[in-house]
Amino acid sequence: MPNSAKLRFKLIQFPNEDLVRELAARDPENLFITPAFMQGMTLRDFVPCLLGLWDGDKLVQGCLAAYKAGNLSRSLDIRLLPDLPSDSPFWPGLLAACRRLGVWDLSVCAVTQRPDPIPEVGPVTSAESGTEFYLRLGADPPPVPSSSNHRRSIAKALKNGLTLHRTTALSAIPVHAAMMEASIDRRSARGEDIPGHVQEHYYRNMLQAGAGEFFQVQDKEGKVLSSLFFLRSKGAAYYQSAGTSPEGMSLGASPFLIWNAADVLRKEGVTKYCLGGSTLDNTGLVRFKSGFGSMEEPFKTIRFSMVHPLKRKMRTMLKMLTSDPMSLVRGFFFIDKYLVYAADAKTVPAPEARPELVLERLSNERIIELCSKYPEFHRQAERLAEFPFNDAWGLLAGEELVHVSWMVTAEHDRLCAERAVLVGHGEVEITHCFTSDAHRGKGIYSHAIRLLCQQAREMGVTRVMMTTHQTNVASQRGIEKAGLSFMGMVRQIRSPLLSSSILFTLRGHR
Repeated sequence: MPNSAKLRFKLIQFPNEDLVRELAARDPENLFITPAFMQGMTLRDFVPCLLGLWDGDKLVQGCLAAYKAGNLSRSLDIRLLPDLPSDSPFWPGLLAACRRLGVWDLSVCAVTQRPDPIPEVGPVTSAESGTEFYLRLGADPPPVPSSSNHRRSIAKALKNGLTLHRTTALSAIPVHAAMMEASIDRRSARGEDIPGHVQEHYYRNMLQAGAGEFFQVQDKEGKVLSSLFFLRSKGAAYYQSAGTSPEGMSLGASPFLIWNAADVLRKEGVTKYCLGGSTLDNTGLVRFKSGFGSMEEPFKTIRFSMVHPLKRKMRTMLKMLTSDPMSLVRGFFFIDKYLVYAADAKTVPAPEARPELVLERLSNERIIELCSKYPEFHRQAERLAEFPFNDAWGLLAGEELVHVSWMVTAEHDRLCAERAVLVGHGEVEITHCFTSDAHRGKGIYSHAIRLLCQQAREMGVTRVMMTTHQTNVASQRGIEKAGLSFMGMVRQIRSPLLSSSILFTLRGHR
């Protein structure tokens, strides 16, 4: 690349297709800089923008972004950032362009091994990190998946005569939507928090633009059991969304679809088969995608606010006023209710003998080590940066981390910005409890509480307290099973429109 001092930034709305093809030719595996994807943006009422670095009249580096101007805000979404150093002229140029366009919300996504690919160009309103999974395709057919479950599913699908089909027909959209709804219902029943609305117009626009297609699995009667929508570029295919019916799940349709699609795409010259991304706490999705023997690459998506916070609050209030006036009233004051449980440390029953489980006081280094090994506990490691203390205890089965709880002392409770129960002298609060998915329903939670109460007695603690949200019935049962009794309720009053902090706390447990 030329000397960065010579480069200048330019934003071009509705760039001509020759420029986009020039970028696409340099990076054929980039799905988000194709003329078809740009056309799809236009059909979805976005303004496609080329953000580029130029050396004279030569385009050196760039990407596409989607710009939308609404009545109450304007947004700019960079779907895939080029590999840029933090001192690149791209960033001051981008900021100047955002000011010129009046952008309120700037969203930037980067998939790269670079540790900090996105500098903070404004206040961060949301951030997400995770892993993208992909398969490298070449001259040879893709190997069978590394997961034994996937191999069994593929064998079952073949035995039952399932076949792979592909289509760009608009009539496939409602079928795909039905498969996605079935998957959403199934995952919601497992307690996963996922979006519950399928935007059929998105698929219509992408198909009309020629930016994607459906791969679907059918049974012998031609009934669709699983459906997958791909975005396409010359050298890559991106698993954008998928769904499988209950019958398809029982017949192994989903792994069969993903694995067979790889060979079809390989024969058409695709070299990078992207299986999509996942945050590390979604352990089930991580296991599913990695089970195909996929390679991994970290991604980061950050959303920045480019306007004053007061202006954002005014926008929120106006939206609520026009769409649901009563929600504006509710938004000023919101009450969170927590149940408080307590017990004399001496009266809590001794834990049952479970020699396979060992309670360990966790150092900072130990938490980071275990959370790296068991990503679903990542929130526990993040708390080290949030709190000026560490009161974490882990329950391990051999070397496997199965549960973490924090036993906060009175001294440390006073260091917290937000305090629910006000831990006093001779008291502790057991909080921030988390049990791994694989060990839920095995009495781990109540066993850990009793172990901690036993530890509290040895520390000279006389009273143990716990809080849980009024809707968390499973937590309440575990606490009561451990031997703690209901003492009252804590009410925390917030105002989402005015402040994210607690405005007032009413304690009814003392």
